[in-house]
Amino acid sequence: TLGLIAATLYSLRLIRRAFHGPRQDEKEYLDLTLRERALNGAFALGLIWLGVYPQPAINAVTPTLKSIQSSAATPMAEHNAISGESQ
Repeated sequence: TLGLIAATLYSLRLIRRAFHGPRQDEKEYLDLTLRERALNGAFALGLIWLGVYPQPAINAVTPTLKSIQSSAATPMAEHNAISGESQ
């Protein structure tokens, strides 16, 4: 078990060095601006709302899904009639 962990750590270190190499810059990145925070907050609230109350989204896509389902069911029924299978 210890050998497996050591081999995994060595492999990950080797891959990191091979693909990424040494760090090129030690540049410090800025925090999000107010605009970016507002946009991320709006997305987060939308996702939370969809998770808590998904029914409006489900109601919006139901007619399209039923249309797709009925168009897929017709060829399947024809195939079953030709081959003599029943549902």
